[in-house]
This record gives sequence, C-alpha cells and structure tokens, in this order.
Amino acid sequence: MLYINNLNYFFYIHMNKHLRDIFQKYFKVKLIVLILFSTLLYFYIGDIFILTSVNGEIVKEGQKIDFLIYENPIHKVKIEYPSKWTITDNSNKEELLIKISLSEGEQYPRLFIETKTLNTNFSIIQQYVKEEIQRLQKTLLDFQLHELSNVSVTNENAEQAVYSFKIQHIRFKKLETWLMKENILYSINYISRESEFSDYLPIIKEMINSFIIN
Repeated sequence: MLYINNLNYFFYIHMNKHLRDIFQKYFKVKLIVLILFSTLLYFYIGDIFILTSVNGEIVKEGQKIDFLIYENPIHKVKIEYPSKWTITDNSNKEELLIKISLSEGEQYPRLFIETKTLNTNFSIIQQYVKEEIQRLQKTLLDFQLHELSNVSVTNENAEQAVYSFKIQHIRFKKLETWLMKENILYSINYISRESEFSDYLPIIKEMINSFIIN
C-alpha cells in the first residue's frame, strides 16, 4: 500500500512538473507573439497616412493632389483648389465672394472667401476678431470656441478661429481665417459637419496657405 501511495505521489509530482513546463512554454510563446505583434503594430501605425475623401475618392495625406489656380482680377486675389472640386465666383465690384465645394450642388464641406470694407475704428485685426467672436457667441446656437490663434497666410498676418455650433440639431464646425489689407477685411471660411471636419482639413489648409492678395 505504501509503495502504491509513493508511486502515485511520484506520478503526481512528475505530472505537475510536466504540466507546469507546458504552461510555462505556452505562456512564453504567447508573450513573444504578443511582443512581436505589438512591435509590428507600432511601426504600422507610424506609417499610416490620414485618409481624406476628395470627391468620393480616398487619398492619403501627402499624396499628390492636382490643384488649379483661380484668380479674381478685380479684387486681385489668387487661391489654389483641388481640380476635382467646384468653384463659383459671385463677386461684384464692391465685394468678393468665392465658393469652393466638394462637388456641384453639395453644400458641405465647402470653403468660401468674402470681403468686407471696415471703418477706421478697427486699426488692428485683433480688435475686429474680438468683437466678431462676441457676436457669434450671441447669434449661433450652442456656440463653442475651440481655438483662437495668430497665424501667417502667405506672409500676411492673420487671425484664425475654430468653433462649432448647431443648425437644426446638426452640429457644424468652422475654421475661419481673417486677414486685413488697408481697410479691407478678407474672411476665409471652411465649414463642414463636425463629424467630417478633420477629414478635409489637410486639403483646406493647403488651400488657405495658397491664398494671395496681390
């Protein structure tokens, strides 16, 4: 009886050791696989490009997009825009109004440029922007200011704001850039549904940075 018990004990110890070895090897292999997968994922994510939709076509940020140059000879401004986008110029002699949209008849996303003649009370652009933000806070539903900064657009000093608001229960986001030349205020506006705002932002920034006042 003692012999049998010892034998059982021997097998119990031996099997436990064997199982422990198997589990240790299993977890080591699993750990190595996990480390390799994490490393590959890290480098893969590092190489991922932000995808942007242009007229239904998915392109990578940094991938070459064909741009055209639009010029308004009366107001002496130029801007580059994607060749697949649609541009409409409703300007007159007094005011500039250019609309650039993803496709004809599609309201959002869009970029539009307009001008306004300022009175002499606004000696610097910051004064105008401060009052404009206050006006927007009062007039737009659920207005939220996300960013307000000083930027440079083709060597011109400019103010830029990112804000969001609601229209009929739909939330929109807007990037507005203001430049002032003499007493003329140039306003460059990018507006889209908030959920799509980041998708088109890289292209919009290229367009804004190409804007030139001659």
